[in-house]
Amino acid sequence: MYEAITLRLPGGSRYTPDWMSICPLGLVHLHEVKGSYRLPSHGRALTAWKEARAAFKCFRFHWCEWDGAKWVSKHKESS
Repeated sequence: MYEAITLRLPGGSRYTPDWMSICPLGLVHLHEVKGSYRLPSHGRALTAWKEARAAFKCFRFHWCEWDGAKWVSKHKESS
């Protein structure tokens, strides 16, 4: 689901992941995807994504970037 939820972060800001999916096990996965072209907002998005990942342990977070040929998963979870 595209931009299905918005999380309120501890500092008062908000984070809306690009995609949300629910796997057959019932786990909620939140996906942030970025193209190969870096916009100025890229750094802010990464910061918000890391804050959300730290604050909401109940979700699985994924960060993927397009390298021009394929999608590359980055910033893997420690769990």
